[in-house]
This record gives sequence, C-alpha cells and structure tokens, in this order.
Amino acid sequence: MATYHQKHTSNIDNQYTLSYYTTGQHEIFIIKPLYSKINHYFRNIHYNTPLLFSSSMKITANITCIDRHRIATDGNGITTLVVFHGCPLRCHYCINPQTIIDTRQYRTHTPQSLYNLIKIDELYFKATNGGVAFGGGEPALHPHFISQFRETCGPSWGITIETSLNVPSDNIATLIPIADQWIIDIKDMNPDIYMRYTGKSNSHVINNLHILSKAAKQSNCTIRLPLIAGFNSISDRYKSRNAISMLGYTNFDMFTYKTTPSNHDTWQTQM
Repeated sequence: MATYHQKHTSNIDNQYTLSYYTTGQHEIFIIKPLYSKINHYFRNIHYNTPLLFSSSMKITANITCIDRHRIATDGNGITTLVVFHGCPLRCHYCINPQTIIDTRQYRTHTPQSLYNLIKIDELYFKATNGGVAFGGGEPALHPHFISQFRETCGPSWGITIETSLNVPSDNIATLIPIADQWIIDIKDMNPDIYMRYTGKSNSHVINNLHILSKAAKQSNCTIRLPLIAGFNSISDRYKSRNAISMLGYTNFDMFTYKTTPSNHDTWQTQM
C-alpha cells in the first residue's frame, strides 16, 4: 500500500482546509470544513467528514473579475488580469475589498473554462510578449490551478503572479517554474508594522523572498514598497528596501497610498 506524505495545508476562504499529500508519483487532496455551517454547501455530507479527491478531478477557483487589454501595468505587453477571490490578509487600506467580502459576485472556473474565455486575445499576447497576470486577492493560494492553466495555455503566454507572498512555501515552490514575472507587494518588512497593517505575521513573506532568491529569480521580480499613511515612514520603507536588496533584488516600485474614506467605515486605496 502506498504511503502518502503531507506536503502542506491551506485555509481556503476561511471555510475549509485543503491538505495536499503525495507519494512522489501520485497526489491526493483532503478538504475538511472548518465550521459546521459548511454543511450548507455540502448538503449530503456530514460536516465532520473530509472530502477526498484525486489530482485527476477538476480543480476550480473563484474568480472575481477578468480585465482584458491592460498595457504595461501587469508585466510585459498586453495582458489580461485574472482576479482571484480570497486573501489571507486584512489590510487596513484594501485596494480590492470585493475579493475578501463574500458577496457571491464571482464565478467559479476550471483552468480550461478560464482559458476558453481568455484565448480570444492570444494574438495580442504573442505579438506583444504579453499574457496573463494572476492577481487578487491572493493568487498564490491557488498554485495547482495556475499550474494546470499553464499546461492548458502552453509556454507562449507570459504568466505574471501579483502576490503578497504570504502563503506556504510549497505554494511558491510550485509556482516558480510556471511564472515568468512576479509583482510582490511587500507592505513593510518590519514585523510590527506588517502585523498592524495586515493583521498577519510576515514570516511567510520573508521565507518566500529567500526561496525566490535561492532560485535566482530576483531579476524576474518587482518589489512594491508603499508609503502607508499612519503605518510606516520614509525611513521604514528604505529599511525594507535595504533588507530586500541584501537578497539580490534590484527592481523596486516605490509609491504612496492615497487613501480616502468611503461608506460603512471601509476604505478605498488609490495609487
């Protein structure tokens, strides 16, 4: 009987956990609800019963929006931005709150169904060295979806990952051979500032910066370092830049969040 070894466990949309096991040749996933209310979505399954499925079954993801014909904003050439629903962070000034609020204003796709929508612009991608940018939310929560999408679209499309890097290291390891470019939103390297602003530790971020560095991917990465009103200073930001530079990263996007209050005590961020 084959022995399966657990590789990682991810929290999906704060509703269930996805655990990934492998024998080296075969893989299996276990989905287990976090709360009893998940039974509302799996009506025929007791809420304490894990769901088992193999890698041969369809992988799906919730997509908030698909934005076509973007130029020089998400990597090279003309790109289509695919925005995933779900994020591990709760940033004070969130630029895409619709990706974390469960409004059901998203569509569930397989890699194939997503490809079927996007392939209409393949000529633009090939002519301009463009492709698809995966953003969010947090696209790096969906490494197997993106991996299968790459198998579907082939090697001629560029793939950019816009990420906070605040995900398990196995997710990033899966994406390294797939992604052509990375746009990494660091926020701030100071753990206290990061915790106050996002509500999360930045230990994953730091670890994943090291993983990308060891894979010699620094030249493929753009590091975004914002000046965030009420949270960090110009001095803090340069300390972050210096720390990241020591890992060999050279491409930095330094900018300032311009924040304005909106309804219901939520915030919109302009850049």
